[in-house]
Amino acid sequence: MRPRTLAIVGFHLVVALLFVGVAAYNLHRGDTVNAVMQSVIGVLILMLGIGLARAA
Repeated sequence: MRPRTLAIVGFHLVVALLFVGVAAYNLHRGDTVNAVMQSVIGVLILMLGIGLARAA
């Protein structure tokens, strides 16, 4: 992998994991709706990173 591609995917992976961590925290607190929304946002960010890496 080229360094630019690796940086794009790596950055989006870190941000997506951050959103999934917040979703797990919200689920632990009992806020199911917010947890689902945070999980969906995390997956969309990861897919955006993969799409950008494939286009680059």
